[in-house]
Amino acid sequence: MNDLLFPLALDIMAKGRGRVPMFFEFDAPTECTPFLISSSLSLLWVESPQKEGRLRAGVRRTNDKESLYTEVLHEVASLGRAQEWGNVGPYTGQGIRDAVLRLDEYGLGAPDVLVSTADEDSGFVPSDWTPKAVGWVPKGWAIVLPQDRSLLGLLGSVSPTHFVIAVHNANRALMILTPESDYESQPVAEDVPVRVLPDGGGGKLRSRERSKRVHSAS
Repeated sequence: MNDLLFPLALDIMAKGRGRVPMFFEFDAPTECTPFLISSSLSLLWVESPQKEGRLRAGVRRTNDKESLYTEVLHEVASLGRAQEWGNVGPYTGQGIRDAVLRLDEYGLGAPDVLVSTADEDSGFVPSDWTPKAVGWVPKGWAIVLPQDRSLLGLLGSVSPTHFVIAVHNANRALMILTPESDYESQPVAEDVPVRVLPDGGGGKLRSRERSKRVHSAS
């Protein structure tokens, strides 16, 4: 799979309403905070679940679905560094081995290694792994994540230009590798805001079955 998140078709839920729903809600167990969700204009970090343990994610309009993946990577890398999750490291052969080992320690199954199409022949990926080159990974970056993308989150397609994002397990299921020079010189942010929404929240979707338990609101 070349997607960052589990692809979930939500278009059928929007049909017959006359307009695209404003948001969708997903089951939201609390053990994998914080959560990264879409709003109509950006991405938001949410620390605690919504009422009744549900995650509410807003519908985002864009003609470039893959740009959302790139945006998620930057958000996760920024908060991962700030909170010292240990999920961001140098893009080297050893860095990839460490990332694969970390994923294995969490019991998240077989991993995928994704690299930028601009770095397909970089030679950093150890020979025992076959990387997949994708256009949405920034140049000089690589990521390691579970083959089962539902362990990381979902991207719901409401229409060809409307999407909703719900990311959980970001600190466990997404290892991000950046150039050594960038990694070593990058200042660690002292304060990256994580919102606690009074009537919005977060959650994880551990399996594809759970990913389909969705409600929409217009």
